[in-house]
Amino acid sequence: GKEACEYLISPMVSGVFAGDPYKLSLKSCFPVIADLEETYGGLFKGMLKKKNKKSGPAGPGGVLTSYKGGLINSLTDLSKKTKSVEYRLGDGVNRVEKVHDKFHIKTASANEFDFDHLVVACPSYVASEFFKDMDSELSDSLNKIHYAPAFVVGFGFDEEDVKHDMDGFGYLIPPTENRKILGALFTSSIFPERAPEGKKLVRVIMGGDRNPWIVGKPEEELVLMALEGINDTLGIKGHPEVVQYFKWNMAIPQYYQGHSKIVKSIENASESAGNLYIGGNILYGIGINDCTRTSFEIAKKLLENIKAHQ
Repeated sequence: GKEACEYLISPMVSGVFAGDPYKLSLKSCFPVIADLEETYGGLFKGMLKKKNKKSGPAGPGGVLTSYKGGLINSLTDLSKKTKSVEYRLGDGVNRVEKVHDKFHIKTASANEFDFDHLVVACPSYVASEFFKDMDSELSDSLNKIHYAPAFVVGFGFDEEDVKHDMDGFGYLIPPTENRKILGALFTSSIFPERAPEGKKLVRVIMGGDRNPWIVGKPEEELVLMALEGINDTLGIKGHPEVVQYFKWNMAIPQYYQGHSKIVKSIENASESAGNLYIGGNILYGIGINDCTRTSFEIAKKLLENIKAHQ
């Protein structure tokens, strides 16, 4: 019912997509929930009937994992373990064309390359721009994927200045509460190695599809809003010792209703182009787990295609 949507589904959607549940496609965002609805005629009916059966995650769950020092270490680890691979960093792609069955790429630094296979894992709006000359329909389909803004700020406190014990994951706030933040993560509880002994680290999330107003706000003002947003809940008594923030005007892709049609259009265009693979978080899921699964599937298909043409 309405209360379940407002106090259960809406916070979950905010926590994963920073989205509006009334706009998003249930089947594209949470396929397991959609399957329960379709198979059993309702979410709770399905949960009761499947409580002893194993299935994939319906929403956020499991154990959070990350690299010590941040996800950047996933790239540094990869670069150390790959041989005969050339990495070019800091040079954006401006244009992609198909010339004599090869992908001809022009970069922002005026470099040009030719490749037999092309894997795209950047935001859809970026890919839309560099595919314009090669395939206008593919470009248009990629450009149809809307992005929500996000502002994330990390606060580091002395543990004496935070009344709440922060023994848990964090919290999400239902939109009906009319708060300026979406929620907060207790980073020092989730990843203890990220805060020194006697310190607490909190990550506050703002923005999302329901709060596009953050785009026009100065970052310093958003930091104050974020601090006020956790003050009463966590019982903040002192000033933060550390403040680190990031703002993305186009942060998280939103799988609106009709997303499956966009996916099909992009898949058809990729197949027609030949040896073109679309990865990242723009089609099949926005989480790290989803992106990892998609990457393995692309790698498998890529190897199969390479072997088939040897």
